[in-house]
Amino acid sequence: MTPEQQYHLDNEHKYAGFGTRLNQQVVEQVAQGLTQLDLRSQDVHGMDRMFYKVSSRIGDTQAFYNGFEAIIIKNMPANFKVDGLDLKDLEIRLSAPPQPFHGKNDPAGQFEKVLEEYQVGVKADMAKLYHQNKDLFYKVAFAYKEVLEPLIKADRKAEVDQGIAALMGNDIRKQWFPADQGITRVEAFNLLDEIDHQRAVYKTYRVHEKKGGEEAATAPVQSPEGESATKEARKTYGVWLLLDYVDVEANHPEGKLQNPTKHGNRLLERIDDNYGFDIRAVLPRFGWKGTDSDKVIDDLAKALEKGNKVEVAPIDQSKYETVFIYANPRAKTITIEDHEGNRLPHAMFLTEAARQERSEKHQNQPFNGHAFRVANRPTQKAAGAGEEGEAHEKKNSNPHARIVQDGKGKGHGVS
Repeated sequence: MTPEQQYHLDNEHKYAGFGTRLNQQVVEQVAQGLTQLDLRSQDVHGMDRMFYKVSSRIGDTQAFYNGFEAIIIKNMPANFKVDGLDLKDLEIRLSAPPQPFHGKNDPAGQFEKVLEEYQVGVKADMAKLYHQNKDLFYKVAFAYKEVLEPLIKADRKAEVDQGIAALMGNDIRKQWFPADQGITRVEAFNLLDEIDHQRAVYKTYRVHEKKGGEEAATAPVQSPEGESATKEARKTYGVWLLLDYVDVEANHPEGKLQNPTKHGNRLLERIDDNYGFDIRAVLPRFGWKGTDSDKVIDDLAKALEKGNKVEVAPIDQSKYETVFIYANPRAKTITIEDHEGNRLPHAMFLTEAARQERSEKHQNQPFNGHAFRVANRPTQKAAGAGEEGEAHEKKNSNPHARIVQDGKGKGHGVS
């Protein structure tokens, strides 16, 4: 690997949200003579875990970042100690199993001895975990499948596979994000985090043009600090992305996909700018403390565009000191939740000007059947729909929302 290839790959991983955490793995795998790199990373989000499997390749003259598989495992505590078992210690060992001594003599068979001792210890701890918490056992078995699968007895493999399958689509979910989608590490978590209260991510893509002006494939626009920080004007467009959980068979206990794509992915719903949702126009309609400048509104909008759930303080704190908000592009608004995850009505947090505008709008709008149906929907659902109405919550209720296949990951740069 040349210095130029290493520099390029380090930057690609950085823009994908991994910072420098993959750099040493790249050096070590290249030193082993590998050209197809399999890089790993983890994050802890309270009781939930994110596992990332990053794919990159070293070519003859270039290096390529292909994308990553993101796996979320819900209710997998980082600190679990019972009966002499320390899950954190076990996971450290599972993350770094013994490796053969590449290029070194091992006349005494030292590696085989180390490997046998390692496997005996791991199997003993996994047996303890199985008897204490089977669901947690299955989650660990899935997260570290490459290490643990060879250690599972043949007559127990079917049981373990069934236990994992029962959790798939619910406590365990995964998605392949190719490089050309430009999804970052944090955005992947936000897309996978919740099914009932989904969060969306906003991406800006650049349209490449073929000769003759015909539009071709798109690629993500790099971050401002990237090398290609728009030195020339390029045609770009923005889309909100959400994972399509409706595509899962409703009555299937394993959350089996009806129409899995090449990588077994869920499909992506895309809501483009022509749909008319402008997060920067929506935010000033609500009264949050400290959001009285364009810069603060812009910073808040950028956080929401990454799919984050943001904690804000209402100006009127008579009922809530702080609440959480996140973008809801289907309804052209934001969703507001309390600390227990209950959706709250917008009317409680609108500015005086927005209340007045809303009142005048309702006074000038004749009462009709549609308004009656909306008013009689369950309170929780109606509260999260926003003042534009719940019709937008229905999948594909607008011509600008599209379901697309997962990309092919041809090594584009990402933001």
